[in-house]
Amino acid sequence: MEPVDNLNPSSIPHVTVLVPNPSTQHPVPIPEDEGASNKKQKKCEAWAHYKMMKKEDGVTDRVDRAMCNYCRTPIMCASRKNGTSAIGKHLKICKKSPLYEVKDKRQSTIRFEKAEDGTAKVKLWKFNPDRAKLMCVRYIIRDELPFSHVEKQGFKDFMEEICPDFVIPKRKAIAKAVWSLFQEEKLKLNGILKGRRVSVTTDTWTSIQNVNYLVLTAHFMDDDWVLHKRIVNFVVIGNHTGDSIGKLVEVCLMNWGIDKVFTITVDNASSNDVAVEFMKKRLTAWRTLQLGGDYLHLRCCCHIINLIVQDGIKELNASIQGIRNAVRYIRHSSQRLDRFREMAVLEKLDPHANVGLDVVTRWNSTYLMLVAAKKYQKAFERLGEEDVGYVNTFKDPKTGDQKLIGPPDSADWENAEAFIDYLKVFHEATLHLSASKSITSNQVLHEFTGIHMHLAARINNEEDAVLCKVAKVMKLKFDKYWGKFEKVNQLMLVANVLDPRWKLDYIPYCYTDVGTKQEDIEQISSQVKELLMKLYKEYKEFYPRVGNAYMEADSVAPMDIDGSANQPIVDVRVERLNKFVALRKAKKVVEICNEVDKYLMEAPENPKNKGFELSAWWKENTPRYPILSKVAKDVFAIPVSTVASESAFSLGKRIVDPFRSSLTPKMVEALVCCCDWLRAKEFCVFKEPSAEALELYKECEEVEADLCICILNREGFAEGKDLVVTVIMSDEQINRVKRPRSKDISTWFSKVQPSSCSSSQASVGTPIPVGVTEEPSSESPLFGSQRNEFDPHGNVNAIERDPGKLCPLWKYLVNQHEAVRKAYVALGPCQPKLKHYPLSFHGAQNRKFNSDWFEGYSWLEYSEDHDKIYCFPCFLFDKENPLHPAFTVDGLRN
Repeated sequence: MEPVDNLNPSSIPHVTVLVPNPSTQHPVPIPEDEGASNKKQKKCEAWAHYKMMKKEDGVTDRVDRAMCNYCRTPIMCASRKNGTSAIGKHLKICKKSPLYEVKDKRQSTIRFEKAEDGTAKVKLWKFNPDRAKLMCVRYIIRDELPFSHVEKQGFKDFMEEICPDFVIPKRKAIAKAVWSLFQEEKLKLNGILKGRRVSVTTDTWTSIQNVNYLVLTAHFMDDDWVLHKRIVNFVVIGNHTGDSIGKLVEVCLMNWGIDKVFTITVDNASSNDVAVEFMKKRLTAWRTLQLGGDYLHLRCCCHIINLIVQDGIKELNASIQGIRNAVRYIRHSSQRLDRFREMAVLEKLDPHANVGLDVVTRWNSTYLMLVAAKKYQKAFERLGEEDVGYVNTFKDPKTGDQKLIGPPDSADWENAEAFIDYLKVFHEATLHLSASKSITSNQVLHEFTGIHMHLAARINNEEDAVLCKVAKVMKLKFDKYWGKFEKVNQLMLVANVLDPRWKLDYIPYCYTDVGTKQEDIEQISSQVKELLMKLYKEYKEFYPRVGNAYMEADSVAPMDIDGSANQPIVDVRVERLNKFVALRKAKKVVEICNEVDKYLMEAPENPKNKGFELSAWWKENTPRYPILSKVAKDVFAIPVSTVASESAFSLGKRIVDPFRSSLTPKMVEALVCCCDWLRAKEFCVFKEPSAEALELYKECEEVEADLCICILNREGFAEGKDLVVTVIMSDEQINRVKRPRSKDISTWFSKVQPSSCSSSQASVGTPIPVGVTEEPSSESPLFGSQRNEFDPHGNVNAIERDPGKLCPLWKYLVNQHEAVRKAYVALGPCQPKLKHYPLSFHGAQNRKFNSDWFEGYSWLEYSEDHDKIYCFPCFLFDKENPLHPAFTVDGLRN
């Protein structure tokens, strides 16, 4: 179809109609139907903005489309099928049209958001350009895309279609935003990690840039008993020596403010042993080392399994190498792979057959290659019968000399099948122990006992001489790392005891199965229980307030039957009670005097319960074991492998690829760390309120209930003088405000300071800071160098009081929210009483704020800078991206 442009304009009558135009208001000519001059004139005013289009056959009587004069878009306009509604609607959405209607961006729309349980919930949404840019940056980081992705035409066309209002940032702006987001997320994570005890893993890697990187990963449990792992550093290291690794780990921990490290998990490289010894000395100097550092070093369990299996693979190298060469042959070219698939079809196997080539240094990839190749054994055998090139790859056709090991014969396939069944136990153990999002420390004893019994069974089976020899070699490597009790990190056994399904009974059971002597088993059990008691006592000293509920039996003063201490008069009832206690001790009845005894004495959970969740059980029983639960939380957070750190190298390879090799090390760290943080689960930062916080909230309620009496001095107010407000407080209120108390808001301020939003505010009295006799100095602001840092001991006058200028509470560090709330609760809502409030036109009349509203609504705040009202409690308990931000961020004016 094409526009009708070849008609003679002089032969067509015209009529001029004025159409409202917001920009020009010029009359626009509307031609009549160019295809039929004798027909009735179109009455819709939208026709003035279109040209009729004819079909390719040139028949103008069958016009069914019109072309927009501004964007040249064809619109269906058949009178019987479409009508004129389509061309009218198009003018409202065409940006080049003078009738284009700009939608109110403040108007929210309804959208459906998918919840975690799979249900959809209704949510109000409106376009926010700042949040759209933030989500674009998060999209680039999470999906590992290059910065230039936003400048590609496909992305631009896509965004133009779904959101024309979004201004796509340039790649340099994206790079700056990535760094800003990295700093912001790092500050949030710092608030979570600071003061928390963590377990760390570390490893080194060399990129394609020939730059050495060290990765440091922190593992911990939050207050909701959810296990988290975070890549905290991905930094450049000069070399791989132990001293360099240890010093760099120390610097990284100090930058994060982490001084409590429970364990350090590394592989078996000798340089890592030196690094752990260095960190042991530093933690000792920091006085935060647990149990003297005897259990700080934890060797990667998956790495040990890899070493054990690699020794066994060497014994079957000929069979495995023959299968590896056969797989390498079919993957050499697409023609060979197609030929292999033809053999698979002839043998009635999968027509899309393919076998992946293994990595020689990783036994698990060799295991998966053998499993896949065994499925297509018949295809390989038929390929050897019909493909001459396949046979000639292994043997010289002229001399018959062997060039490569292979092709695999029936004996090789039998060995592979037996080896697959043999390695299945090691493969499953590796999968269980390499998990980073679930608890693994309680599974070490169970998996290693199974491996020990599996090796012993193969050694005793002399019928299979090949696997018997392999098992003996692997058993030697197993005994090197786990053959004796002293070689195993005993925290792994403590983790097993803290599992309520096993407790202390499972350790003797496992050591009996591996052939340990009975007297050694009893000694091992007693040592594990003693270690658990040491941990319990250390944590009890660290949390004295929590541990006071469970006092040792030796520290209880002698009591009579009525409960009075140190009763000098001897009573018959007291003598009978003492005899009863002595009789019970003679019967060796165990007295529960601590949480460990209480936990071990209770009945264990059913081990066959498949729905049992370890973290959920401890979360539910935390009130019953307040100290022991803290021990369990740190023990269960121990990673038993370095897979979490090694996975960061896979992420680094995708980020620092050949097309992005010019990235600086700092930007690489920002991308790797931020990608890991954005993909991880959210933290649970809920904490039970302390006794001091509860006391503060109670006092706030009392002050609210016992309002001060205010006398307004109206003398001279009509003459233009300030309105004087005199606050009369009761003696009880004055004593409550002035009473000094340690670690309370009264140590910061002696009186509730009135709002001082402007110089025109009424004077309510002079605030007296506690312990301050000089004028406040600008060198000690309440806020730090960054907006979201808060100094509770800083200058009170530096606090921003205007609610329109306040920094939202969620932008502060998470561990400082309570201090910010205390400071603002002490100051109270900002309620300036001015002579004249500004007028604003709403509806059909001028309106202004009325200070009398403060008396009816004590929570109300007024901003002089924005001439809007805000809600004081909403600010105190505001969350990020609130659904209704009118009373917290936007303000309200009506």
